[in-house]
Amino acid sequence: MKKALVALMLLTTVCLNAQEFKKFRLGLNVAPNLGWIKPNDKDYMADGVRAGIGGGLVMDFYFAKNYGITTGIQIMNVGGKVINEGAGYSFQSTFKNQYVQLPFALKMKTNDFSGFNIYGLFGVTAEYCFRAKYDYNYNIGGLSVSDENLDAKQDDLVRSLRLGLQMGLGTEYNIAGSTSLFFGVTYNNGIVGAYKNTDTGNGNTASQGNLNYFALNLGVLF
Repeated sequence: MKKALVALMLLTTVCLNAQEFKKFRLGLNVAPNLGWIKPNDKDYMADGVRAGIGGGLVMDFYFAKNYGITTGIQIMNVGGKVINEGAGYSFQSTFKNQYVQLPFALKMKTNDFSGFNIYGLFGVTAEYCFRAKYDYNYNIGGLSVSDENLDAKQDDLVRSLRLGLQMGLGTEYNIAGSTSLFFGVTYNNGIVGAYKNTDTGNGNTASQGNLNYFALNLGVLF
């Protein structure tokens, strides 16, 4: 009877320890990124990537030891390039958008091994464009006209709201107590097109299209 009682107490202790986990973690991150535009207009095509950077506050809410919801608030500087070209002419635009981003994703991670764990996430982002600039270069018959840092919101070239589908993979490393460093890669695919098909009246037309990007996520969780 005594042995059975001891075994039951040990089993209870193991179960309680297994259930112990930190339900909320707060952190900060920085997110350099590479963005590109996928035009929906057949007259336009992507013209390479544009480097940007973002970062902000990270909040993880765990409902089980290895499963939780990750959210926060981010400021993202991301953009891309498009080009429209034909016989004897080309028109190239570079867009530089700034967003307030609210991510919401399911986060799953492995048990720790030697201080490390691996995590994956899948979810959505809602983003408000509070500032957008663009440069353009128009070349026809050897004559070139260009301008920089024009207001894309004022010219009605961008949508204020962007929705994205986001997925990522990364690792966390515990450095002391509940403090961990993390490194990950995320891919964000635009669901709602970021750009309108609008002629500003000065010969500058933006192709309707989606804004996509890859980002590195570097940060610390407490």
